[in-house]
Amino acid sequence: MRNQKPKFFFYVEAGKVKLVSRLDKVIATFNPGDSFGEMALFTDRVRSATAKSVGNTSLHVVGADFIKDYFKKEDILVKFSLICVLERLRAMNSMRSLIN
Repeated sequence: MRNQKPKFFFYVEAGKVKLVSRLDKVIATFNPGDSFGEMALFTDRVRSATAKSVGNTSLHVVGADFIKDYFKKEDILVKFSLICVLERLRAMNSMRSLIN
C-alpha cells in the first residue's frame, strides 16, 4: 500500500499485478517473472504506489531483513551504485507522474 514503510518486495510467480497511483491510474503491470517493491526497500522510503492483484495471483515474498543481510556483504561501491540508480529511477517516476 502507498505510504507504508517497506517490509518486503515481491516476485510474481503466476497471475498479474497492477501498480496504481494515488489518483488510481495504472502506473505499471507486472507479469510472471517480474518483481516489484524493491526500490522502497533499498532506499528506505515509504511506498509510492499501491499494488493490486488482477485475478488469481501467486507471489513470492522477500523480506527486508533478508535483503539487508544479503547486501551487508557487498562492496560499498556496489551498494552506492545501486542506491544511485534507484534514486534516479524514483526521480524519473515522479516526473512522469506530473506529466500523466
